[in-house]
Amino acid sequence: MEKQEERLLRRAKRGDERAFEELVRLYEGAVFSYAVSMLGSRQDAEEVTQDVFVKLWRTTAQFRGACSVSTWIMRIARNAVTDRLRTRREETLPLYTENGAGEEYELPLIDEDPDHNPPQAHERAEKIAMVRRAIAALPEDHREVIILRDLGGYSYAEIAEMLSLEDGTVRSRLNRARQNLKKILESWNFSP
Repeated sequence: MEKQEERLLRRAKRGDERAFEELVRLYEGAVFSYAVSMLGSRQDAEEVTQDVFVKLWRTTAQFRGACSVSTWIMRIARNAVTDRLRTRREETLPLYTENGAGEEYELPLIDEDPDHNPPQAHERAEKIAMVRRAIAALPEDHREVIILRDLGGYSYAEIAEMLSLEDGTVRSRLNRARQNLKKILESWNFSP
């Protein structure tokens, strides 16, 4: 797929809007998922996602191929999320938002079909909500690596490039983040 992405980016560099639209289509879900997981606000995530692709359009000529297209896009996303977080004064970022009617609801941790067994579905929903709250309680650097690796599925090398860290640092940070998450869940008497 990377070859296709590189071709699309080369065409976008030459001003091909259709190629750029295809890049947006390929990555807007990943950028939005990352942003909403880090920010806890659907509205902020939508704004950040839009900002990421506006910046991408403006800077396509700057891509030199030192990393993959996906890593470059996610690095832009990380910078946009970091900028948004700097403007906030909240200590803890909730993983819930409001719909158009002003009603609050929790954002899904992962996109899966709910279980058709109502008691099991309810228990599963409670566990997901608890894990979601525990992830939100992590320090930002721990929350970020958990989201990128465990929810986003990015490799250690990709995360290292996105965060401008060494591969070993990513691995150790992820290990500490998982230990921290486990401690939080244990303190809440969570049982998988």
